[in-house]
Amino acid sequence: MQKWIVIIFVAAGTLVSAWGQAERDYTAGFERLFMLGLPDVSEAEYVNLTFHGHRRHLHQDWQWRQLELGGNAWLLETDEEGVSRYLFNDGRIITVYERSHLQRLQREEAEAEGRDRRGQPLDWSDPRLSGTAKPADLAEDVQKALARLQGTSDDDTQRALRQHELDAIGGRMFVFAALTHRHGLQEEATELVNTLFSMAPEPREIILGGLDHMANQQYADLYQAWLEDQQWEAYAVELEELIQRFRTGWLQVPIAEMVRSDLENRLDDSGPPLLDELTEDEQALARALADASSPGMHRQHGFWIFPRSSWQQSFFMRDHLEEHPITQIKAKGLNAVPFLLAMLDDRYPTTMTWDDVATSRTTYGSMRRRTLDEEWTWRLYDSMQRPATRGDVARVLLGQLVREEENQRVSGQTPDQVRAAAEMWWDRFGERSLEEIARTYLEEGLKDQRAAAGLHLMYTDDPADMALVENAITSADDPVDVSELVMNYARVKGPESHELVEPYIEQLRTALEDLEGERAWQRHGVQQVLNNLEALLSDETLETYLAEVMEGEQTFDHSRFMRFVGRSPIRGAVTSMLDALVETDDPELRGGLLMSFFSVQHWRAMSWQLQMGHVDDEEPGPWIVDDFADQWRTLLDSEELIHAYGAGPVLMRNRVAQLFLALLSDQEYAGGHHRAMTRGGAQGKAYYVDWAKERLNDPDKALPPVPTSDDVSEEARAAIAERLLAADESDFESVLNQLSIQEMLALNNVMDEDPALRRHLTTFANRVTWVGPTRESERRELLDNLATNQVINADLVRALLEQVQDEVAADKSLQVSVVRGAGLEQAAVAYGPQSEMALRMMQQAGSEPHVTGHVSVPGRNVTNVRWPLEASAAAPDEDDDELDLFDEMLMELDDHVHRAQDEQREAFWKEVERIANGDVYPHHHGTIYLLGMPTMTDKETP
Repeated sequence: MQKWIVIIFVAAGTLVSAWGQAERDYTAGFERLFMLGLPDVSEAEYVNLTFHGHRRHLHQDWQWRQLELGGNAWLLETDEEGVSRYLFNDGRIITVYERSHLQRLQREEAEAEGRDRRGQPLDWSDPRLSGTAKPADLAEDVQKALARLQGTSDDDTQRALRQHELDAIGGRMFVFAALTHRHGLQEEATELVNTLFSMAPEPREIILGGLDHMANQQYADLYQAWLEDQQWEAYAVELEELIQRFRTGWLQVPIAEMVRSDLENRLDDSGPPLLDELTEDEQALARALADASSPGMHRQHGFWIFPRSSWQQSFFMRDHLEEHPITQIKAKGLNAVPFLLAMLDDRYPTTMTWDDVATSRTTYGSMRRRTLDEEWTWRLYDSMQRPATRGDVARVLLGQLVREEENQRVSGQTPDQVRAAAEMWWDRFGERSLEEIARTYLEEGLKDQRAAAGLHLMYTDDPADMALVENAITSADDPVDVSELVMNYARVKGPESHELVEPYIEQLRTALEDLEGERAWQRHGVQQVLNNLEALLSDETLETYLAEVMEGEQTFDHSRFMRFVGRSPIRGAVTSMLDALVETDDPELRGGLLMSFFSVQHWRAMSWQLQMGHVDDEEPGPWIVDDFADQWRTLLDSEELIHAYGAGPVLMRNRVAQLFLALLSDQEYAGGHHRAMTRGGAQGKAYYVDWAKERLNDPDKALPPVPTSDDVSEEARAAIAERLLAADESDFESVLNQLSIQEMLALNNVMDEDPALRRHLTTFANRVTWVGPTRESERRELLDNLATNQVINADLVRALLEQVQDEVAADKSLQVSVVRGAGLEQAAVAYGPQSEMALRMMQQAGSEPHVTGHVSVPGRNVTNVRWPLEASAAAPDEDDDELDLFDEMLMELDDHVHRAQDEQREAFWKEVERIANGDVYPHHHGTIYLLGMPTMTDKETP
């Protein structure tokens, strides 16, 4: 069947002129695509589908986004409960639920399991999708696609750009043309196909690309079905049908046949085959691997031949992972190598996915690559989403031992390649002790291998081994290569490491200077090593640091504070934080300490301890609340406002109650309690303050029930709305204060559905009622005059932007945040200097003075919007030589960047207007950030 598609389209395509003007009828060829499973969209509605929650960018690839189409899906059908089926623009058919219907299903399912989800928002961990669709203009989108493909210039750069896009999306665009044709826009579809054919070296490649795209998406559907129900037979049958359906056009047919063969092994009723030369216990371990769950954190410890140190073991291992088959394999140490070699050729699929097991998965493929040698076959096999085989596990674990290049990918290596390397490795190391192996890797290994080997040698209690580690550090040609080794050394040796580490720090500073102009993440990694080493060597303690901050000798900095926390026992850190919170009357310090306290809760506290090389005997838990009851009572009784840079004011007691929930139950806090606290207004905050006080008096008191609006009748909801609609802005606060927390939550529900009420309350919610903090009195007066009692809109934000730009022009950093709280709590303007980390990151990027803008609202973010300070450029002399081709290319690239920045700024101001006019619901959170970055000098670098 595929041959006929190619013949029909190629016969027509070869007659198309270079300008695509010839008229052709592609109806018969398009019909073949629908016979191969392309959904019929003749009666479908072309829409823009927006997903809710963290999956809002689902199925969005970069190349297709560059087209900037208004639509992205076809609505195929909708049932009476609002459950819809869409053909998404990536070619997959997806089911999307209306938000309230999915929320009701989640609540009913939770109740059936004995759980309470009343009043809670959507559970975003649910694989079911929720979204909203709006009509889109198909004809307009076709013209956008044509404009992008045809371009406006014939220069080499533009042609290369369009050719690259053609390789990436040509086949997908061909399918889009077929859908457009079926929907009734025959002329537009013909022009699109003519353009694709005229651009491609061979029209046949466009058609094959379309078939390949369809096959890949149909495979994605059946793979997803297997993930959800683990029906092996259905997976195998449908995969065989897919192979036969697209045998000519699908690039991955040879790979799909490998997966199909794997599935046959699983369908054998005899279960996993016995492996030669394994003991009974090893056979049992191999069988257990077949039905293992995801290995989770195992990939954190790639060079697994050396056992973890005690602090690594505590941090990386969890009870549910200790019995995992992969954990048990690694625990065998050297004895695992023969076991893995015996399993290397085994193609029995496990219930783990390849993504669970692989250290990386790279997608390969081009519609021009049709000849596959063995190496490319395995690369494509490892790029395909599929069940992992037991041989895959062996291939990955052995590959981690024998790799000989930095960042060498294990995926893509054939079993024969891994076997040859692993057998050579075994011949060399099989009879040696771990200490002997570690000494060899310390001398010859890659960066991470040397770090693991050195850490093992530090615990042998042999002074000669420690001397080897020290020599490896001092003799390194590039200090960056041994940075992880030095970190381990400083952790293990403590104060005794000063003599070696201090000169190393100077070498690393020099290396950091040499990285000037490199990517920011490279410089950031080196800077982080410097920060941690300096913290490890410092004699300063958390107590002395906080004392200097409270005396005004230092400014509180979250990054420095957290490094001191990492060097302190957990109980000592909690004691120091709470004592400082009670003793200080500085609202900024209190805000910063409480913000940081959220980073030291539960596992995060243990994480920081372990990263800094210290394991406390006492794990975090309820003692953080119960053993410091007096301090917590004082804080819960406080009527004072606190604040931190980048956020509006909040009552001390409200923030402490929020922290209580986080400390005592992360899961509950992250669900309905968080929603009730944030969207319940002042009543929501008071509800949790009262509970926290009761909890201090009764350690056995359970978490409070999640407040819900379920008991607020429709009549009561309508009455609340009528009262607010009849009130003036000056009366809103009085009306809101009379509502209970349940009524406040009900009001949120009403506003979700009532545009008139939202518009009525938008000005009130956007009114700026607080400007702070109080530092820098001159700046405070300017911002106070600009913002106090003003309403969030583009004019206000432009005025604030000018203030930030003035500070940057004076070589000062400034951050201004316009924050509108959830629950109709009105707006605030917070400002302050940039954090130490932000300054350092910007300097690493080698950035010129500029202001960055960022808008954050539920479901949308606009980031990296820049306003550079105006720089004067000298005009070229009239008799200058003509620019060479390279200069012209640079100018074109610069012009492209400027156009992109203009588009980003336009998107920024559109989001500001959405907040101003109520399109972002006034009872939802919204923040506008303006971040000023001056020129950084060496002296100013922290």
